[in-house]
Amino acid sequence: MFYRIINLINLSIYYCQNIEYIPDYPNLMKLNIYACKKVINLSNYNKLTTLTLSSTNIIILPYYPNLLILHININQFQKYINTINNIKFESLIYEELNELELESCNNIIYLPDCPKLNKLTLRDCINIIELPDFPELVELDINNSFKIISLPIYEKL
Repeated sequence: MFYRIINLINLSIYYCQNIEYIPDYPNLMKLNIYACKKVINLSNYNKLTTLTLSSTNIIILPYYPNLLILHININQFQKYINTINNIKFESLIYEELNELELESCNNIIYLPDCPKLNKLTLRDCINIIELPDFPELVELDINNSFKIISLPIYEKL
């Protein structure tokens, strides 16, 4: 007999080399995927608030309307260094996103619009050219992202 897991809210998958698909768990709020290189697509997890991707082959990041925290990191696992470089944001705006951390995402040139973003971390994102305005930003960490030509401007209203 098979049962569908409907109450799962937190899922972490580490070094599961043969997992290709992660089912659509209706109540999933936090998803961490580390070094699962056969996972190439993500479902539409409507309640997802936190997503961490490291060393995956996901190419398009779906839009999650409730997403608050997004971390994409490939430096942590050197043997998978080129896997996430081609990721693209499905949406140009992430309304609720509060925290964005990108590391070694070499294919990303522009960041999505995130009007509620509080914390932005960019490490080794060598092709990002400019940062959009983030009116709520309180913490900014940029390291080795050498194509950035200017920082966001503060303007009095």
